[in-house]
This record gives sequence, structure tokens and C-alpha cells, in this order.
Amino acid sequence: MKIRELAKCRMTDVLQLINKHRPSGLLVDTNLLLLYLIGTTNKNRISRFKRTQTYTIEDFELLDRFMAEFKTSLASITMRAGRWLRRTVFTAWAAPTPPS
Repeated sequence: MKIRELAKCRMTDVLQLINKHRPSGLLVDTNLLLLYLIGTTNKNRISRFKRTQTYTIEDFELLDRFMAEFKTSLASITMRAGRWLRRTVFTAWAAPTPPS
């Protein structure tokens, strides 16, 4: 099998995996999330920020294209995180303490 054919097969596999898991959403590692946030703000800062200096602008652009396949916006991630915090952390924190 030629290298080009092998690459085409692997890309097809990747696209099939994306299509299969698209409805479930996307879980992003903290370092990649930082790369996304900094790259979205200013791509030139990627190499200057301590946690993202090992990445390149091309890495950010690839991540951005990949995340777009899942149609997950930062706003929806923040909204989900906010709902989870309200349900779990704040509800437990605001619960009245039983008298001792």
C-alpha cells in the first residue's frame, strides 16, 4: 500500500470516529483548552505563554478545525460547566446546616 493510500485510509477512519462521537460532545484537556483560549485571543501569544510554548500556531489551527467538527463553542462549554457547578457545588454549599 502506498503512503498516500494509507494516509487516506487513516483520514477516513478519523472522520468515521468523529461522526460516531459527534453527538456525545467533546472533552478537551486543560492544556489544549488553554491553547484554544490563547490562540483565539492572539495566535502570536501561543509561543510566549508558559503552558502553550511547546505548541505552534499550526497546532492551534488544527485544534480549532477539530473542535469545529463537534460544533462545541466555548459559550456552551461555559454554560454546561456553570449548570454543573450550580447543581453540585453551590447547592451543597448553600444548603442549611442542621442544628447541632
